[in-house]
Amino acid sequence: MGKYLILACAIGATTRGLAAAQSFEMNAGLAAHLQSVDFRIVAGRIEATSQQFGGHTTSTAKGEDRQETLSVNCTAARPSVQYQLLSYDVEVTLQIVDGNQLLIRRQPKSGSEAVAVEFSQQPGHPLVLTLGGGLEAQAYRAPTLWHLLLAYPETCERELLPWLDMLRPDWRLAETAAQIEDSLYRAARRQTVPDRARWTQLVAELAAVEFSRRQAADRMLRSAGQAVLPFLERLDPEQLDAEQRFRIRRMIASLTGSTSAERPQQIAVRMAGDCRVWVSLLSRPDAARRRLATEQLGRLFGEPIDFDPQADDATRSKQMERLRVRCEMPAGE
Repeated sequence: MGKYLILACAIGATTRGLAAAQSFEMNAGLAAHLQSVDFRIVAGRIEATSQQFGGHTTSTAKGEDRQETLSVNCTAARPSVQYQLLSYDVEVTLQIVDGNQLLIRRQPKSGSEAVAVEFSQQPGHPLVLTLGGGLEAQAYRAPTLWHLLLAYPETCERELLPWLDMLRPDWRLAETAAQIEDSLYRAARRQTVPDRARWTQLVAELAAVEFSRRQAADRMLRSAGQAVLPFLERLDPEQLDAEQRFRIRRMIASLTGSTSAERPQQIAVRMAGDCRVWVSLLSRPDAARRRLATEQLGRLFGEPIDFDPQADDATRSKQMERLRVRCEMPAGE
């Protein structure tokens, strides 16, 4: 019960920090109903699974300063969870639908010092962490949780990790992100570069008339393992025929499914060929690390990039924004 009890502590967090968050504990009777749900990270996204099928419970608990409601539905293959906390200063909701759709929202009440926070994970869309509301809202987007942690480490540590680490303390997400980053720098020192030209040729072979050539190209792409995933995921479907799209979807599903362990070194192998990751690392305060990221981006692009690791903050910020735009283009452009 402990790891689930802590979940609600984190959800109740305000800008006063983690110590304040710990004063919010899910009612023990409600927390017991979460025993059937297991949270994990697969391919950089949070998933909920359950081995206990057929259960559907809804419970409410009231205290002097709050009311909580928890609904756990394990009647389908993937569980759905809905939790709501009403207190004197905030309203908090957590929703998990079909195991992979996640929404955490903290809405301050009038007069509260808490900041509005929303974290959304929807299949086929970027993860979005939004702070504040209205015209002042600031949204942070990334394709996976690991991208988000590398791109916005301080913001995530302050506003997101106190919740997600409480979901499962053994995740140690900040520590994992740091290990991923260290592994990426080691790859940069080795000057490890994905063979994009070869992969592009193999993708073209997936459209060959001869079945044997298509099969051979399929096998060789798969043999690249996790490293080829960012390249495959960012291919423009409009530039592919039906056979290529079918085989690439199948490859992505197969390679993604093998990432459930989420070991830092394996994650780094997958992310090493993603230019968006290296653009994020250009923001590091350590100039030596900025230089490594600059060199690796140059290798990925096949030419020197317009970024000065020694420039002032404002100049580097403008250069990074141009590189972000370049990195969002589909592979091959």
